[in-house]
Parts: sequence; structure tokens; C-alpha cells
Amino acid sequence: YLIYQISTMAKEQRKLVLHFDLNKTLIMKDSVHNLTEDKIIALLIASQAWGTTENLVKTGGNHPRQWILKQSTLSKEPIQDIDNATSFQDFIFAEYPLMDEEGEPDRAKRAEINRSQIKNRKDKIMSFTQPGNPGFRFRKNYNQLMNALELPENFQRSMTRDKNMREGSQEEAPLIDESQSCSEEDFFANLFVEGRYNLIPSFFRTLIGLTEEKRDFAIVFRTFGKELEGAIAELNKFCDGKHPCFNGKRGNTLVKFDGSNGNKNLKIDNSQQAVFHRNNKLEDTSLTFGKLGHSNEIQDYKERITGAQKINRNDGKIKFTRKLCHH
Repeated sequence: YLIYQISTMAKEQRKLVLHFDLNKTLIMKDSVHNLTEDKIIALLIASQAWGTTENLVKTGGNHPRQWILKQSTLSKEPIQDIDNATSFQDFIFAEYPLMDEEGEPDRAKRAEINRSQIKNRKDKIMSFTQPGNPGFRFRKNYNQLMNALELPENFQRSMTRDKNMREGSQEEAPLIDESQSCSEEDFFANLFVEGRYNLIPSFFRTLIGLTEEKRDFAIVFRTFGKELEGAIAELNKFCDGKHPCFNGKRGNTLVKFDGSNGNKNLKIDNSQQAVFHRNNKLEDTSLTFGKLGHSNEIQDYKERITGAQKINRNDGKIKFTRKLCHH
């Protein structure tokens, strides 16, 4: 689907800027919200399952509600004429709302309530496709998507063998950072946790397809989480022809985007990485270029943004660090 949509856009012959929020698009995990691949897939299915809600029989003065599936296929928006349609995800979020300061002024109590509500949300969504639950008919979709994230079996065997050898010698697992000195096998064994892809393979195939069509394009990655370093490292390995699924080994085709032999150079270096900083008190925003990293030192904030172009939004409502990289 990703390849088809972008290829359709490419026919217009304008330069394409592929701007990806990494989480839940190219990477099926989210470190900020502690979501692993299985939770992301369950969340995606719950957000695309459509039905209606109704009250159950009155008990104890309460009116418990239930969600009833009304559409047999998954879709981003309802494709059937359903009155008051709501996704299962929206239903669960409404059933287990998070408390704000007005609802519970005490910060500790509010945090405890919200932790419980978040756990209830995750439990309900994770069990949505289990037998006896309203989304059971989508269990095959869940399994299909989880299987699609699995690495080829021959690479998994190789990775398991290398891991066992490392554990036998009591070596530490390498960091996911291309600046670290480690073997290609160790690097990818640590990146592909539990034998699953990090960047989904359709992303790489999209780059190959656009190049074959001689399209002019650029890539932008962004995230609030910690996945960007691994994504950059994996993309650069791919560009160097060292990605295990595109390295010419185990029956794979060798692919390179390193600028050699007239091919496009898609490697991301430090000069193409940046961090957005916004601070509540100083009410300004900066974009700092250089190797990615978080910084919380308020006293040197002005020094860090000296000479940087400021974005005069001055709303000062949200404090965040957004990581950005492009090619």
C-alpha cells in the first residue's frame, strides 16, 4: 500500500519529500508510550474497527456500555453507513478517561488514577481480538501483520547462533549506534529484537522503486522517542549495502545508496540531524543542527540557541524535544 500510494504521487513528476513520523508508520514500536510491536498492531486494529455503543441493563445505578461491531472489514474511516459509528479504540478511551488537574488536584492521586486507566486501556485493546471479544474476527489480521514483521527464517537462525556464541563468551550486547565498533551480525542482532524488523521492509522497497522510476525525492524522519538513532544507523547500513535483507547474501539482492557508481547517496550524517527545543519559561523555539541528543540544562539554553534561527510562535504551552533528520 505504501509503495502504491507514493508511486501514484510520483507520476506527477514533482520532487517528493517523504516526511515520516517514525512510530506506528515505519517502526512498529513507541518508546515514549512503552508500546512494543504486538501492542502497536493491536492498537492499529482497534482504531480501524467500527461499531456502535449501547447501554446494558441498569445495575446498581450504573449504565454500563458495550461496543458492538457493525463493519466486518478494517478501515481508517467507516465505509458503511453506520449511525454514530465509533472505533473500538475511541470507545475504550472514552470508557477509561484520563484525569486532569481540575478533576483531581492532587498530583500523586491523579498519577495513580491515570496509571490504572492506561493499564485498563491497554488490557482491553490487547484482548480485543482474543476469543470471546468483539474483535475476534480480526484475529487473522493481527496474526498476518505480526507475521509480516518477522525476519526471514534463515537470518533468524544466523542471529540466534551469533547471540548464543556471544552469551557463551559473556560479551555484552552492542549499542544501536553506528559509531560503535562491532560486527554487522552483532549490530543487527541487537537492532532486530525478538527476530522482528525495525524499519519495515516496504520502506526500503519504496526507495528502490522511486530510484528505478528516476524520481527526485528526499527523506525526513521525526520522532519524540528514542528510535531515531537506530533508524538512522539502519538506513545507513542499507545505503552501504550491509543490510542483511539487501546485502546480496542468503538469496537477497545487493542494494546500495552510497553515491558510488552514480547511484543516489541517501546516507544521513551529523549535519543533517537536528533537535527542536521549546521551553515554557523562555517561550521560544530553536532548531539545533548536529548529532542528536537531549539537553535539559535551562541555564545554558540561550547559549545553545545563539545564532540559531528562532521560530517566533511564543505560545510556550508545550515543553518537548523533537528529533529530526533528513536527506
